[in-house]
Amino acid sequence: MPTITFFRQARNDGGVRTGIEVEGQTVLSRFEGKEADDPALLWYVDVRCSGRRLPADAEGARRWLEKNSEAVAALINSLAARVPEGSDPSEWPLRESKRLTDGASIVVACSAIRRVEAREIASILRDVAAHWLELLRSLKINRAA
Repeated sequence: MPTITFFRQARNDGGVRTGIEVEGQTVLSRFEGKEADDPALLWYVDVRCSGRRLPADAEGARRWLEKNSEAVAALINSLAARVPEGSDPSEWPLRESKRLTDGASIVVACSAIRRVEAREIASILRDVAAHWLELLRSLKINRAA
């Protein structure tokens, strides 16, 4: 079944990578910060989508995620609401899922490695939801795709 994954990841060296994968291949991406020598993840937020009618190209994937932005943002905010500010969840990754009317399935998953980031994961999720369209529109075609 075709898949699209939106990801946002913070790294130990201060960089933040955002992108879209289609069938496990990064097709759109953006990196904030300077490339350094410690790419270990501090936290991540994934929006994992699967469905028979999902597009298989970069711009199609972006348009599909834009078209479903209300459902995605609501799902991300729903997951954030389950994580009270300042909590340190003991079971990672946290997940929330929904099936859309077109039959596609969306799963939002997030995790944090260290306690400080774990305590901020609800804020991170709300930020991704609030800036969802901006994040999607900021992505550039991945030259390696």
